[in-house]
Amino acid sequence: MIVNEKDQHFIFVFHPETYYGLRTPIRYQGRQLTNKEYLEHWGKWIIMGERKWLDELAVKLNPYVERGTISTIKYSRSPVHGLKECAMLVFCDDRDRDRVW
Repeated sequence: MIVNEKDQHFIFVFHPETYYGLRTPIRYQGRQLTNKEYLEHWGKWIIMGERKWLDELAVKLNPYVERGTISTIKYSRSPVHGLKECAMLVFCDDRDRDRVW
C-alpha cells in the first residue's frame, strides 16, 4: 500500500496491516524483534534516483511489501541537504537480505 500524503516529506510503502496499526512493521520470521535484535540486524538499502523513477520502483516493489517479503519502504518527495537525487530506503532484517534482494 503506497501512502502518499502531500504534507509529508516521505512517501511510504506499508503492508496494509501495518498502516492500519494491526501489526508492527519490525518483524523477523513472523515475530516482533527484540531491542537487541533490532540493533544487531535491522537495516536498510539506500537507493538514489530521480523521483519519477522511484515512484515507478515503489509500484514494482509494493507487491513484495504486501506479501511481507520487504518490511517497509520510504522515499523522499524531493532531494534534501544539497543532494541532486531523491533517496529510497528499503528496510529489512539483515538475516533476510539475500531473500529480499
